[in-house]
Formats: sequence, C-alpha cells, structure tokens
Amino acid sequence: MKKWVVFFIIILFLTFIGINEQIIVRNTLIEVKNKIVTIQNDYKNNKGNEQEALDIKNDWLDKRKYLEYFMMHTELNVINQRMDEMIACLQTQDYDLAYTQACVLVGILENMPEMLVPSFANIF
Repeated sequence: MKKWVVFFIIILFLTFIGINEQIIVRNTLIEVKNKIVTIQNDYKNNKGNEQEALDIKNDWLDKRKYLEYFMMHTELNVINQRMDEMIACLQTQDYDLAYTQACVLVGILENMPEMLVPSFANIF
C-alpha cells in the first residue's frame, strides 16, 4: 500500500512539474512576442528605435537563462540570431528588412510552444 501511495505522489509531482514547465515557457515566449509586435509596426512605417530593440534583446537574454532548462539551445539560438539581424538592419536604417526580421521572429515565437507540447507528431 505504501508503495502505491509513494508512486502516486511521484506521478502527481512529475505531472505538476510538466504543466508548470509548459506554462512558464508559453508565457515567456508570448511576452517576448508581444514586445516585438509593438515595435514591428514602427518598422512598417519606416520608423524604428534601435534602443527599443536592444532593450527587448537584453530582456530576452535574461529570460533565456531560465528557458535553457526546458528547451533546446539551438532553438533559442535562432531567436538570438534573428534579433541580432533585426538590430543590424536598424543600425543601417533598413526598416523593410527589420520589419521582415520582426515578422519572422513573431512566427518563430508563435510556433515554438507548439513544438514543445508532447504529441504523436513530436514523438515520432
């Protein structure tokens, strides 16, 4: 009887950890995506502030430390690379390309949480 109780508690604990992981990752990625969407409209109107993009990147780097526990590093590196490209476009005042990079970043951040949910397609 004790073994079943311990087993049940362990299963509940692991389930709780898995659910919290999904919530943390999803909320973090949505938060970063929303920040990029706010500056994305400026790029579309040929305006842009490099400092805003740098602030978002610094915020992302702080959050990335925690996401590294739950996600593959290569996926996180793609976001870093796209942010660097977006910032480089702003430095050269190429707002059209900065807008394109922001659109790609938004797409990546929207799709990334779905890749982490356990499903038949992700397992096989």
